[in-house]
Amino acid sequence: MTSATPTRDFDHVILTRFSVRFPESPPIDEDWLAYRWAFFRDALASSLTRQTSRTFQWLVFFDIDTPTWLREEIDELSPGLFTPVYVSSWAPQIAQSAVAEVSTAPYLITTRIDSDDAVARQFVADVQSHFDDQESLYINLLSGVQVERSGEVYRYDEPSNPFISYIEKRVKTALPRTVFQNLSHGRSREFGDLLNVVGPPRWMQIIHGSNIANGVRGLRVRPEAFEADFVMDLPFDRTVSQRRYLRERTRSLFDLLGFWLRRPTYAREFLIAQRLKSAGTQTLTAIRR
Repeated sequence: MTSATPTRDFDHVILTRFSVRFPESPPIDEDWLAYRWAFFRDALASSLTRQTSRTFQWLVFFDIDTPTWLREEIDELSPGLFTPVYVSSWAPQIAQSAVAEVSTAPYLITTRIDSDDAVARQFVADVQSHFDDQESLYINLLSGVQVERSGEVYRYDEPSNPFISYIEKRVKTALPRTVFQNLSHGRSREFGDLLNVVGPPRWMQIIHGSNIANGVRGLRVRPEAFEADFVMDLPFDRTVSQRRYLRERTRSLFDLLGFWLRRPTYAREFLIAQRLKSAGTQTLTAIRR
């Protein structure tokens, strides 16, 4: 993607960790790399290709020991779409240094997106529309959907979710803080004010076998309402009969209630999300600990 034009006050850099390792972590299994690459290519990469706003850069971080076959796949897919960054281990300073090399504007927006997820066509444009020369502000697009490998779509709203962005005013003598100044997206308000944006779903979590951090946490919804917004190569059910839909929605409601009983933390998260939606788009003051 093209970088921000010289007439704009900000650069927008999307950051994705594909196969980075923390220090002392073992080598990554090649079967996992192949499995994950398919989601990256068909979901995330294809959704970012179709953005209504093309003025952003995308840095994707890979392990320095990435095998030859995958490097060849990366070389084929990346031109004009993303810049691969090969690193020996992961730390926030890695992202900060990489962003500093590609960003020169007085303000910076950085966005984190996981390698096996996707975003709506308007995602980038929506994030950028909230820029207003803020010195430090997180932007959280509250609403999203989850999609199982079977193709079923679930509505899911998450406060301070993994698709969060961060606006900052650059300090010439320091590296940018970036959205990775905080590795736990759920704790973003401990690092700055957070603009909670209420609107249509703008992100999609893909639920699959190796996605151990996420499970279905939403309620079954009809996919037709989101089909036009999420354009990508990964297939999902785009139509469903009324009978099947009612059956699956009822089942998902009971599954969700059972999940909340087992994991009350997520019931609390749901209630917080509903309260935030009711309050509308607003800036939440930082919580300093």
